[in-house]
Amino acid sequence: MSLKILITACLVTTRPLPTHDRKPLLLSPELAKEWINPETSSERAAEIAVGGCRPTENFHWYKDVGNVRNQGPMLIMPSEAAPDDEDYCRQ
Repeated sequence: MSLKILITACLVTTRPLPTHDRKPLLLSPELAKEWINPETSSERAAEIAVGGCRPTENFHWYKDVGNVRNQGPMLIMPSEAAPDDEDYCRQ
């Protein structure tokens, strides 16, 4: 018997922002586990989606990346404005 691993991903977006037409729903690990738990009610999942997302102020928005007309290696280069802290996304 061979072990097979399947890696999947899901991106959930929430209400639009003035700078972009969508915003990723970024949850803490605890809320993400609760949100994807099959026993979590639809009502609770909606509460998490509305109230559990990190605030907009925790993100850095780069308009150049969100515009399909922009091309080039500068779109994947580290930004000087981006935080150096690896735990930034775990706040």
